[in-house]
Amino acid sequence: MNDEKPPAGYLYLREELRFEHQLLGSRMTYYMTSQSFLFTTAAIARSVQWNGVYWFSGVMVPVVGIAVSVVLLYSIYAAYERMAQWREQEKTFVGKHPLVMPYPEDKHRKSLMFTTLMPWLLIGVWVALAVLIHIFEPQGGGM
Repeated sequence: MNDEKPPAGYLYLREELRFEHQLLGSRMTYYMTSQSFLFTTAAIARSVQWNGVYWFSGVMVPVVGIAVSVVLLYSIYAAYERMAQWREQEKTFVGKHPLVMPYPEDKHRKSLMFTTLMPWLLIGVWVALAVLIHIFEPQGGGM
């Protein structure tokens, strides 16, 4: 058995990839938390049926939800580009040490599907919510 450690450059690349994954996880946590607060806000505003808040629950909250999703998507794709650069560098170490085994690209992409698809799904939900609020029982005093 080879007790030799993988090359220092490879260990550095693995740490950078781990860091990018941790950033993505943190961003998704913040995102899902913000979305849950926004959905709660929209539900409360709709349930109390205050006069004059139709614009808030039917326009403002969905716009904020969509804007947050778009910003997150931008940061996700930036992280994906950076990870692709690190993974490309990682390939230079393949075959030089028995412990150097990069994760297959197709499985790597599949492991990141949640972070890519969830913002798009919630954008769709926000659009549907805004449309449905305007179709069913619009409140007076607003738009």
